[in-house]
Parts: sequence; structure tokens; C-alpha cells
Amino acid sequence: MIEALNFKRLQEEVHDRYEYNEQCIVGIIFARYDLQHVQRIIEENYLYWNYNTKRYLDIFWAGYGEYLCPNDESATKKILKFEGNDTRIYYDLESFISVKEQFNHYLKDKDKYKDKLHLVLVNYKKGKLRFDKYISIDLEQNLDDNYKKIREIFEYITNACRNLHDVVELKERMEKEKAKRWIKGITIGNVSDVINVAKTVGGILMKRNFIIGVITGALVFGTVGVFAGQYIATENTFPIKLNNNNVNLNGYNIDGSTYFKLRDIADVVGGFNVDFKNNTIRLSKDGYVYEDKNEDLIPTMSENQRYMINIFLSNFSEIDFNDYDANTASRDQLIYFGCKHNSVNHTAGAIPISDEEASKYVTLDDFIHACYKTDEKTVSNSIDRYLGKTVQYGEAKYNVMGYDWQFGYDNGYYYYDSGEEGDAGRVFSIADNMYDNGDGTYTVRFTNYSSGYTDILNDCYNLTPESIEGFGIKVNKGATGTAVVRPYNYNGKDTYQLISLNTQ
Repeated sequence: MIEALNFKRLQEEVHDRYEYNEQCIVGIIFARYDLQHVQRIIEENYLYWNYNTKRYLDIFWAGYGEYLCPNDESATKKILKFEGNDTRIYYDLESFISVKEQFNHYLKDKDKYKDKLHLVLVNYKKGKLRFDKYISIDLEQNLDDNYKKIREIFEYITNACRNLHDVVELKERMEKEKAKRWIKGITIGNVSDVINVAKTVGGILMKRNFIIGVITGALVFGTVGVFAGQYIATENTFPIKLNNNNVNLNGYNIDGSTYFKLRDIADVVGGFNVDFKNNTIRLSKDGYVYEDKNEDLIPTMSENQRYMINIFLSNFSEIDFNDYDANTASRDQLIYFGCKHNSVNHTAGAIPISDEEASKYVTLDDFIHACYKTDEKTVSNSIDRYLGKTVQYGEAKYNVMGYDWQFGYDNGYYYYDSGEEGDAGRVFSIADNMYDNGDGTYTVRFTNYSSGYTDILNDCYNLTPESIEGFGIKVNKGATGTAVVRPYNYNGKDTYQLISLNTQ
């Protein structure tokens, strides 16, 4: 999932999400969450649409974001209520209105938002979202019992986008298959281009999957995302001269002013340097060098930044993944993480199986364990996301990492015994200190904790070493450790990847 906190952020997200020469169809859906039928549609279909769309279709949901602290909920900001909402996806009414008004600039009058459930499909081409051609679907006209027609529409478009990369191709296919006979409210638009503003300012996002963000809120599945905006950005077309010589400098005109990157100005004009460290833009000239002190970052981090590093580290402590080195990691160790991570965190990716089925691949003991199967792509995605590694699918191995844990592989699935005996409560990690190594990586010292309570949900990830005592729920202090991590943007969400881990 991917955050996008304003209309500009949507454009940045699109720019960073795709290659410049890539061409694909992108969707934007307007779904006002404070309407009861919209709540049901999102809550009942979110997880399925997320996994089903995979890499074939990105759909941004206007006005939705993630990682809202429960204390910040209000009449205009509501966390979605559905099982598996571990990232606290939420709806922001003000953001929804902002992006709705922004998008109405690009649509014909008949296709402008009319307070209905509305899907717009546009092209991404040569680094830009293109609104010169689009397909608009009034989903409200397709409401029926159990939202069957809307579910069929999403399935139809997702399947079509596996092989189609332009809304004109999709339009031709829909005409050939006479889709208008069963999909109501379809219109075809030809309007103006939307200029990609991703290069206007910084913002580091990566590529592709189910997206959520406030543009100033947008939610994206499997690509689907979120957005809201304030201004329209257009690409600067005026020539730029330096000492009467033409220079190449990308700029954007926003609200009557032209904007350039500081780094670009420094490179072209010279006379000063630009740096960014510890959340500060640093300019220097005349040979000045900043004195960098390796200070602990935890005291100055926001609640959301602490939450992000704590939940990242907890992905390893909760599955007893205690020692790791990216340079020496074995294939079986990577697969151990991919399977165990899904069995603990990713219920949709871990499919429960019977002991009888599991016994074909692993040796079961007298304890009652939960057994699962997980498809190879899901396991590989988890390994890539958290460890930045690829792995070859393969045969069964045993006693991985010294643990009495086994897995089997057959026909695209890993079969494994979770090793969990009953309800073991919650295990989580809290970062005590975090230091910038100066090479794009960070060293984190942390402490593991456990609780017999499983209903503490995500509250534990907001804790600090100082607030543990007043948490209100008994927790037990466990091992301490050191991790080296690097910032990583997975499908638009700022997170980390693990380089090394040592638990004492």
C-alpha cells in the first residue's frame, strides 16, 4: 500500500512507481466512506481486491491514508473497520473533498464527481498521468444486492489489464465484448494532459502494488491509492538562460510561480552545495563543512517514525528470527522468514491445512501445531520486502537455523508447520537508540518484550522505553539486540530492509 498525501504526492507516486517508458492503465476511485454502502463495499472487498489486482492494475482511492493513530480519529478522520487492517487505513473527509475538487478540473461536466461511487481509468505514459483519454464508470448505477455487479466490474477490468496497457485498447475490448450491455454508466472522455509534478520537490517513493494514501488522501489496490490537492502544476515551457547561454533545467509552474529543485540549481548555477540529513535541508558554500554528530535519533523522531521502526523490528522478534547477515544468509533461512512471517502476520497469504495434508511434507510431533501452505510468490514477496533478497524455489529442507522447523515444496506452494503451540500472546520490539551510519544505513539498538495478552493490537508499537512502565498491561522484558537497516520504500510506503541482526 502506498501513501500519497496531496495531489502533488499522487503525481510523485506515479512518477516513482513506474518506469518512464512504461505504459499502463491507472484507476482513481471516489468512494465517500461515511456512506453506509461504501463502507460495506470497502470492508468486504478490500483484502480480495488488494491481492487479486496484484501488479496488473493500480487504483488510487481518493481520501484514504494509512497509519493514523487511534487518538487522532475524529468526525472527519475514521479508521476503516475490517479484519486485517494492521496498518490502520483511514478515510480523511477533508482530503477527499480536496482531491475531488482538483480532479473535477480534468473531467468533462458529465463526468465530474456527483457524490456517487465513481471510477475513472486513465493512462500512464512517458512519465505522466494522461487525461486526454479516459473511461469513466458511475458505479452507483451498478448497485445491487451484495454489490455483485460492482465486484464483477472490478474482476472484468483487472483481468483486462493483464494484457491491455491503454484505455483506448480497453475501450475497444469493452465495445467488442459489448460490456455496455451489463455495465451501466460508462462514458469515454477526451480532455487535457495532466503534467507530472513528481520532479518538483523531493519525496522518495518506490514502485508498484495496492496503494493507500491521502491525496491529500488516496488508496491504491494491487495496486489501488489515495490523494487530495491544492494547486495545479504545469511543466515549464519557457527557455532558461544563464549568462545568455541556454541551460537545461526542469521546472514547474504552480500558482503563478516557477519552481526548481535546489540540487538542479546548484548543479547549473554553482556556488553552493545541497545536502539532506537528519530531516534538514543543508546548504553550504565557500568550502563550509557541517560537523556531523552521531546523535541518537529516537528522541527527535515523530510518533509515526517510532511506530515504523518498532513494527519493522517486531516482524523478526515475533517469529524468533534472531540472527541474520545479508552477506551469508542461506536459502533456507530466507524461506524460513518468508513462511513464518506470513503465518504470523499475513493471514490471507497463509492458508490453513489439515494435519493429514501437512504430514505429506513435514514430520508432525505430538504437539498441536497450526499448519499452513503459502504460494511461492507470496513467500518471495515477503523476502524481497523485508530482506531485499531473492530466492530460488525448491525442495524440502529440515532443521532450518537450528530450529526444529520444516517445510516442504510442491507445485508452487510451501507447506510448513508453524511451530506455534496454542495462543502464545504478543511478542514485539521497541527501538532504544537509532544512529545514522552516514552511508545510507542506520544502527538500531532494541529490546524485545512479550505479553500474554493478544488484544493489545498495534498499541505496543507506539511505546517507547520510557512509556513501557505505564503501559497498563503487564509486559515481560526479553532479549536485547542490534540491527542494521536501510530505508526502503515498498510500494510507496516508507519502511526499512534488514541488513544484519544480532540478538543477545
